[in-house]
Amino acid sequence: MENSPSRMFILKVSASDPDIGTNGQVSYTLHGPNADKFHLDQKTGELFTLSQLDREKVMEYDLLVKATDGGGRSCQADILLMIQDMNDNPPKFSNNHYEVTVFDNTTIRTPIAVIYAKDPDTGINSEVKYSLLEDNSGHFSLEEFSGILRLERSLAENTRSTFELKVKATDRGLPRQLYSIATFTVHVVDLSNYKPVFLSQEYSAQIPESTLVGSEVISVSALTRDGTETEPIVYSIVSGNEGGRFYLHPATGVLAVNGSLDFELCREYYLSLEGTRGKSTLSDITMVIINITDVNDNTPVFGQGDYRADISEDLSPGDVVMQVAINCQLSLSGVNCPFRNE
Repeated sequence: MENSPSRMFILKVSASDPDIGTNGQVSYTLHGPNADKFHLDQKTGELFTLSQLDREKVMEYDLLVKATDGGGRSCQADILLMIQDMNDNPPKFSNNHYEVTVFDNTTIRTPIAVIYAKDPDTGINSEVKYSLLEDNSGHFSLEEFSGILRLERSLAENTRSTFELKVKATDRGLPRQLYSIATFTVHVVDLSNYKPVFLSQEYSAQIPESTLVGSEVISVSALTRDGTETEPIVYSIVSGNEGGRFYLHPATGVLAVNGSLDFELCREYYLSLEGTRGKSTLSDITMVIINITDVNDNTPVFGQGDYRADISEDLSPGDVVMQVAINCQLSLSGVNCPFRNE
């Protein structure tokens, strides 16, 4: 059992030797990883702990015991110690404080968040149940085993902009149950006033592959429905920016080139951009499609360095002597590679 006191007896090993005298006297030694955490009595073969064991750090110990007689002959056996769990860890939330934002017109019984806490123990000691410690308003409920936080009362007539909740995660361990507490803030947002709205749900731009790093590609705009600018809009790239080829200024919404472009490697980028106002977790998403155009940045290359051919002296004009190959990375139009293999 983990957390047992040091010098606790675990087991006794025994080996017999039919010889007599010194040759029949057996002594025991312990070997293997973490063998220093145990003591094996050389004469009796009794195995003890030297310190408290923590199952969450080491779940099992694979040891080897060697029995040697007075004549130097020996045998060995494996010892596998499985550490039994003790309920010594409370459930742990991923954060001490959580925040979520909901619309003021959210439907009753809508799940607005999932709360999760993990207990590093095993078995029943690791099973977690959830409860609300403070919610005098009755606007929310927390499912005991799933951790789903639901809206229970309409927010349409509510005058409060925030609700401060305390959630409790308790394990089902024996002989005592351990718990942790986290705080939870629910922001109530008037959708018509606070959600940023991009002027367009899709933008497009076309730039040559030779565009320099730092060059502006496009500027996206977001407006709030009430027209106020009391809180700034923060812009970010959500997805599609593989290789970090583009940079979106978080305050201005200007999208710029952030790395070298190569038409032959990638001809289109689909960037998903997000605009968020103030501390609100409500945001708007727009798509930017960037088409990369080709420039003449690849020279033709012969398929081999030297060409040789034996020809007959009686060839007529126009007879084929040989065929050479010219490699050229084609653009879609083929304008930058007008060569023929002849």
